[in-house]
Amino acid sequence: MLRRSLTNVALALCAFLLTGAFFRWLLPFPEITPISEKFRFYEKHRDEIDTLFFGSSRIYQQLSPAIFDTEMRAQGLETRSFNFGVNGMFLGEESYLLEKVLPHASTRLRWVFIELEPLPISFDPGNSGSQRIGYWHDLPRTRAVIEEIFRLDSAGRTRAKWEVIFGRPKQEQRHDLLFLHLSLFAKNFLNLGQARDVLDWWQHRSGEFDRINLGPATDGYRPLQIRLPPDKAASFEEALRASMATARRKPLDPATEEICRRSAAEVLRCGAQPIFVVTPVRDQTQFFFAQPATGLTTVLSFNDAIRYPDLYRTSVRLDSMSHLNEEGAQHFSRHVAERFAAALREGAIK
Repeated sequence: MLRRSLTNVALALCAFLLTGAFFRWLLPFPEITPISEKFRFYEKHRDEIDTLFFGSSRIYQQLSPAIFDTEMRAQGLETRSFNFGVNGMFLGEESYLLEKVLPHASTRLRWVFIELEPLPISFDPGNSGSQRIGYWHDLPRTRAVIEEIFRLDSAGRTRAKWEVIFGRPKQEQRHDLLFLHLSLFAKNFLNLGQARDVLDWWQHRSGEFDRINLGPATDGYRPLQIRLPPDKAASFEEALRASMATARRKPLDPATEEICRRSAAEVLRCGAQPIFVVTPVRDQTQFFFAQPATGLTTVLSFNDAIRYPDLYRTSVRLDSMSHLNEEGAQHFSRHVAERFAAALREGAIK
């Protein structure tokens, strides 16, 4: 009798999980500004585009397809690129979006640039309930984030899982992060609140898009003309010197590398080549893949103030941390094209 009851419970649980997975597969991609506008634009113009850029504001506001394509033509290579960058997009969301976009790509797609940065595990508490934070929490990405929570404490030291779960009060932040990510995963898996996604999809089914979010040239790039305030220039230069003095090569953590491996495999699956890009952030750490494999061999790093001094002048910085203004973005876009063209000529990228 007990065995039969347990069997019924197991079958009911399996049916529940399979039903949730089925509806998750069936439901449309959620309507998220400006991601959905870019998605619709790309679907309409995919037969014209052979190069895509994915990343955060450091891609969205700093990598101009027009300048990149012009520089590539000057190097004797033809490209037609589109910027899929979005403000606030970290590696987990970036990877998820890439996997949703690439199945819609045409055979014309050849190159996919992916911003490379360590996988974050915490977010602005004010955004914890937003759709942007939650929609990408599928099993692979949630697992990767939780692995990072288990792996590190606030000082970057390895901790045992039991210490993270049953640790002292100072571990409360880790407990909160575990609960946050697991609850977001559960909400996605159970399709809670997904009726809104269906309604949003129905309202936007015409395929129209807001050109404001696509930037002035309708290529996904939206620069900012703000300059670093003079009162912050000195602190930026001081922090940059300190980072340069302690700069070193550092392997990416396993969770970040696993996410990148998934993204690279997805790019290769659609017949294109992945190129990972480290943008000119203030941190001068030179990251590399600890276990490079197919698709993880090309990393173009621009967080090098010695090699790229024009990207670190205070006149081209937007803030004291990570961002360039429009003048800096122009320099950066040319550098990316030059490095990419050189790698192609040298056979580093097939």
